[in-house]
Amino acid sequence: MRLFWKCVLRTGIFTWFVAMTATAQNRTIDSLTTLLTPAVQDTSHVNLLNALSKEYRSVSGEKALSYAEEALQLAQKLRFRRGEAAGYNNQGVVWRQRGEYEKALRLHHQALSIRQELGDDDLIGASYNNIGTVYYAREEYYQALEYFLKALGIAERKGDSSKMAIYFNNIGEIYRYQGDSDKAFAYHRKGLAICESAGDKSSMAQSLNNVGEIYRQQGILNKALGYFLRSLSLMQALGETDGSALELNNIGDVYYRQREYASALEFHRKALSIQQTSNNKRGVAVSLISLGAIYMALGILDSAGLHLQHGLQASAAIGAKELQLRAYAELARVDSAQGNFAAAFEHQKRFLVLNDSIVNVQKAHQINDLQHRYDDEKRDQHIALLESEKSSQIILRNVLMIGFIVVCAAGAFVTNGYVLNRRKNADLRVANGEILRQKDILEEQASEIELKNGELQQANIQLEEAYAEVQMLNNELVEKNYSLEQLNMEMVRQQMLLEDQAVEIELANGALQEKNVQLERLDEEKNEFLGIAAHDLKNPLTSIIMASSTVQRYYERMSQSDILSAMQMIEETAQMMNEIVINILDTNAIESGSLNLMLENFDAVPLVTGVVEKYAQRAHEKSIALQFIPPQTPVMVYADKALTVQVLENLVSNALKYSPKERTIWVEIMGNSQFSILNSQPPMRFRVKDEGPGLSVEDQMKLFGKFTRLSAQPTGGEHSTGLGLSIVKKLTEAMNGHVWCESTFGHGATFYVELPTIPSVQRQIT
Repeated sequence: MRLFWKCVLRTGIFTWFVAMTATAQNRTIDSLTTLLTPAVQDTSHVNLLNALSKEYRSVSGEKALSYAEEALQLAQKLRFRRGEAAGYNNQGVVWRQRGEYEKALRLHHQALSIRQELGDDDLIGASYNNIGTVYYAREEYYQALEYFLKALGIAERKGDSSKMAIYFNNIGEIYRYQGDSDKAFAYHRKGLAICESAGDKSSMAQSLNNVGEIYRQQGILNKALGYFLRSLSLMQALGETDGSALELNNIGDVYYRQREYASALEFHRKALSIQQTSNNKRGVAVSLISLGAIYMALGILDSAGLHLQHGLQASAAIGAKELQLRAYAELARVDSAQGNFAAAFEHQKRFLVLNDSIVNVQKAHQINDLQHRYDDEKRDQHIALLESEKSSQIILRNVLMIGFIVVCAAGAFVTNGYVLNRRKNADLRVANGEILRQKDILEEQASEIELKNGELQQANIQLEEAYAEVQMLNNELVEKNYSLEQLNMEMVRQQMLLEDQAVEIELANGALQEKNVQLERLDEEKNEFLGIAAHDLKNPLTSIIMASSTVQRYYERMSQSDILSAMQMIEETAQMMNEIVINILDTNAIESGSLNLMLENFDAVPLVTGVVEKYAQRAHEKSIALQFIPPQTPVMVYADKALTVQVLENLVSNALKYSPKERTIWVEIMGNSQFSILNSQPPMRFRVKDEGPGLSVEDQMKLFGKFTRLSAQPTGGEHSTGLGLSIVKKLTEAMNGHVWCESTFGHGATFYVELPTIPSVQRQIT
């Protein structure tokens, strides 16, 4: 009871938050919509359209795209470049949310080109961040880190702390996915400190989520849960639907790791509902795969396989390789648990192939990084050489300037002395001699400088030769490293082949062991079958023999009514024996695989009507009301007509057999839209409900087994072979359907049969 009220409280709080968020967001949209004036076609109208597109991004992707396209066309018409860039940016965000990453990259690069042309650093940084976010979603972390660092550089130059917090968080996430927890913590803590000091709740929610991710990665689940819950509270208060769905998934994952599967299911289902509404394809893939893992842990293998298959399809559609890896691994576990070792091997094989491709991409990034480092070192060496040449040229220029100054000073001195005092010609001659001497000195220094330049050029040639030798050695080293990598890859490939062979051998041994177990089980079933058949046919045959013998001996003494009574007893006994033989033959046909299915689309209403009319007389004999209200419109189903009739007749016959007199049996045809996943066509559902004794928990556990005798007994002395419900289950599953029972002991039982309404892959009958 405490768990029930806990779930109710959680659901109520969540619903209130969503309602309040939607109301606040609708107010903003309504206020912007009222400002729209179609007659005014200026730049303010473009800005208003882009603002509406931004608001609709988390509410309706279609409307967001529509407003962004309208803004883009008007901006291009007005040559309003800033509005044009905003239109491209809004479209890119929506396509990224939908998992269309190629479209998103193209649109964000168009926005970046215009913003670079305008020279607006804030918008350029935002475009860098958007492009990095797309690469991050595609799990291309090297490119994502490159663009996040560019965005961070702009924010640091501008001193924009709020954007720095966002970029710190994004870079921290890259390092977390690369397994560097220390760097991840450092960046996330920087971002969280900025958000808390600025009171930026949106960025604070993201920072709390990221710190929780690191604690979850380290296995510190209680701390992770605390951060996720704080982030969820902020996301819901801000109206961030995608962010709220992300946190719901994170919380569900923590509960899953703590083996609290009921809570995990609750949070993942809420996340899936939000993500399907907002068409968040990546979020849908994460939720489906997580739900499949939970169902696997609970042992509900059919639901686990169904959710995992849909999750695999969704992750493949958006190119999310890490999610595909998880889906393949979980599907292999489900197949193994179901004994389908061939499918398990195929999913494990696909897991290994995809994992190898991811590793190869990572190696390519590492090689590219090494090439960048090599080019940087080469550029630094070239810069150092140019600086050396520049220093030499500066020395030569300074020496020549000194000489020129000395010459100018001497000339001025000579001219002044010549004008003022001709008598000092002797001194002038001495000065001229000094000038000539200084000139000779300068010429000698120039010669020395020229000689030094020659030596420097020679040293440069030697340096280039040495650099060429180093480059040649480096190339040889690269070739050797490549050869070693090839050898290593070959060894890894051989090891993988050996591992694959070992897995194949293990799977073959498992399959052989499974076959042996099946043979032993079949042998036991055969012996049980012969015993039951002999027992069930012996008494009816004895009754027929005795009745016919009595009529033969005492024919002349018996009245006509006695003879008819004996003949009726013989006929009823023969019909009972015929039913036993038909059930045995049906079971044999199903298990031998010789049952031929004729799947087709048909209206189920006439078919159900015929079954009800067939059993109306038998119901009347027991004073039982057999009720069926046919729908007014056709209800189409894709199945085998004859087998569908056989399934329904078994269920209606059982309901009559175990219902007391003067009770009611209801037969219904109904839909089940809640069973739909990813908007697939919902199945068609039959329901047969009675007011019989119901089923105990023990009876429900063995309900659909062969030769099963339940604690409840027929109310009119009817016979039961114990094969009817087993046949119902196998025929239903052969038609890609599902059958189950809901019952409370002492209050009747309700049997449900679901059949598809569109063609699907035919199951193998086992």
